[in-house]
Amino acid sequence: CYCLADPLTLGFEGMRLSGHALARVIVSQQITSCILVPEYLGSLVAAATETQSYDFSSLKYVAVGGAKTPVSLI
Repeated sequence: CYCLADPLTLGFEGMRLSGHALARVIVSQQITSCILVPEYLGSLVAAATETQSYDFSSLKYVAVGGAKTPVSLI
């Protein structure tokens, strides 16, 4: 099943993304896989590192593409 949330729920403000809002959607909808560009993955990782309170146990697969991804982020 696909989860298609509106941009505001996902945390988009223009082209910027709130990693915390994205993390809340992943946790609340028990997302199992997602496809992100490196910038959005960076926002998600920063949010998760900052609070360390998100349970991503449902997340099994994350694909990253669309731009060069720093090795440190992978």
